[in-house]
Amino acid sequence: QLDAVHLAEKKGDARFSDKYLQTGLIPEKLDKSLLRIETEAHNLLQEQGIEVLYLALGFLKWYEDERSQTARYAPLLLLPVELIRTSAREGFKLKYTGEDIGPNLTLAAKLNGEYNLKLPSFSEAFDPNNYYRSVSESIEKQPRWQVMENKISLSLFSFGKFQMYMDLDPLSWPDGKSPSQNSLLNRLLKNGFDESEDIVKQ
Repeated sequence: QLDAVHLAEKKGDARFSDKYLQTGLIPEKLDKSLLRIETEAHNLLQEQGIEVLYLALGFLKWYEDERSQTARYAPLLLLPVELIRTSAREGFKLKYTGEDIGPNLTLAAKLNGEYNLKLPSFSEAFDPNNYYRSVSESIEKQPRWQVMENKISLSLFSFGKFQMYMDLDPLSWPDGKSPSQNSLLNRLLKNGFDESEDIVKQ
């Protein structure tokens, strides 16, 4: 089993600078887990046309309130990736898709809405370590919260509902163009239509 102790004894600090990701799973369990993740990601792409497989880099350890004893973990940076292997006998390889790396927008919205905390702004020309430091500064008034820079996770993350929520936010629309200012929607949802009114144009 390739756990942290084994790797520390065999490779020392060099284990942090090679091209391999560390895991505590034995090979058989790792292969089953990767196969399940790859299958689910492929099915979602085929059925819904959405990319959901990400390598999460860095996590925020946080608590719901001061009395809570349950630590929660939320990814900070999301790198879009894909799992590839040429045959069932070969191991999986993880490949960056080339799409933009981004912050966890859902987490940012939650922290802003419920805790009045703003995560740092994000740009394409960024240094992950600087970003982690900025997040640490943003949460410094939360005594038990912690940025875990070296924690990573390969998983499925879907933001479809959150993107719909963002699209419906009045602040996301130009002046005079929000759904609440659309005359057709207002009549459909509030005021109704005259019986003689021609709704569908020929």
